[in-house]
Amino acid sequence: MILIPVGTRPELMKITPVLRHLRSLSTQTKAFATSQNPQSLLGNISTDLDFDLYGDFPNRSFPPQLREGIEVVLGEIYQRLSPSVRCLISIGDTTTAMATAICAVRTGIPLAHIEAGMRTPTALYPFPEELYRRNIDLYAKFLFTHSKIDYKNALDCAARGSSVFISENPIYDQLYGEVSRNKTTPNLSKTIVMHLHRRELTFLEFDKIHDSMNRWAK
Repeated sequence: MILIPVGTRPELMKITPVLRHLRSLSTQTKAFATSQNPQSLLGNISTDLDFDLYGDFPNRSFPPQLREGIEVVLGEIYQRLSPSVRCLISIGDTTTAMATAICAVRTGIPLAHIEAGMRTPTALYPFPEELYRRNIDLYAKFLFTHSKIDYKNALDCAARGSSVFISENPIYDQLYGEVSRNKTTPNLSKTIVMHLHRRELTFLEFDKIHDSMNRWAK
């Protein structure tokens, strides 16, 4: 069984194509929300999840430190599903992703990290996300990167015996899937899709990128 904890809406959007593909191969999976983001923010794509922590543990209140609280419940879920769990999947750089990595280390379950190798110039910005991502890469057995630069970064830090791959970013699979299902979507053959992270960018930087892309498109 592959266990997939999901904490935020961006995580769920990115993992959904992976989850659906695994299930199409009849791979046994359990995907669940840690409630790092409220269930209301997950939207209709949350139907791909098997359960959420607050629904499964209705009387539980997390400790003040969110990551430690998620770690505790992940450990309980692992104990309940063990020994059928063969792999944990962590995506991105969220608190849930870091808690998943720590759970993998403590239990000895191989960890797969999607979006491995992505870097900002400093490990302290954005904090703590960048620090989380770099540490998750250290713990991962399987590292899935999205570019040659990310691949090199992952190779530089991967533990001995780990495997590093280049794969497409699943956010684009999710986007293409939504477009193909929406019959009212206009022709996107001349459309530029930008995938930006709001946390690293100010409004001024967003405007500069937007203006540059407009000039390039014309």
